[in-house]
Amino acid sequence: MRDDMEARVEATTLMLREAALGDPEILLTGDGRVSEANAGKLVGVSGEYLKKMRSRGEGPMAYKLGCGDGSRWSYKLQDLAAYVESLRAYGD
Repeated sequence: MRDDMEARVEATTLMLREAALGDPEILLTGDGRVSEANAGKLVGVSGEYLKKMRSRGEGPMAYKLGCGDGSRWSYKLQDLAAYVESLRAYGD
């Protein structure tokens, strides 16, 4: 089961990277981080929503380190992918 999760996270990380590289407005750092606003854009929520989750200690792991675009917080694509995959559910 653990290997399955790792494989899904890896696949989702690659998809997020492709999406980030395909959007000229998204700055991707050398270590695979994006700003809070761009992280939200990549996973389909607002940057403000990620900020609220972060302030409550929820959501994906965040780094108090900007991306060179004026942001103060950033997220690694792999952490975003792990968070997205942790929300995976099967229908009722």
